Amino acid sequence: MSQSMPGQEAAVSRNIRVPWTVRASRTNLANVRKPGEEGADEPEAVEQVRLQIWPALHTAPVVIK
Repeated sequence: MSQSMPGQEAAVSRNIRVPWTVRASRTNLANVRKPGEEGADEPEAVEQVRLQIWPALHTAPVVIK
């Protein structure tokens, strides 16, 4: 496995057949700025996407708004 840089997580690939559950969420959508707009370089102006993945049995998807 390669050495990871500070602030980065190392990825490991394994060939294991296990059911996985994935949760995706997005935040900060109201404050997103296009490149070139005022404040586009600020951390508050960037959409954030979070993926959570863990081994689990299959269940019906649930959408929460």
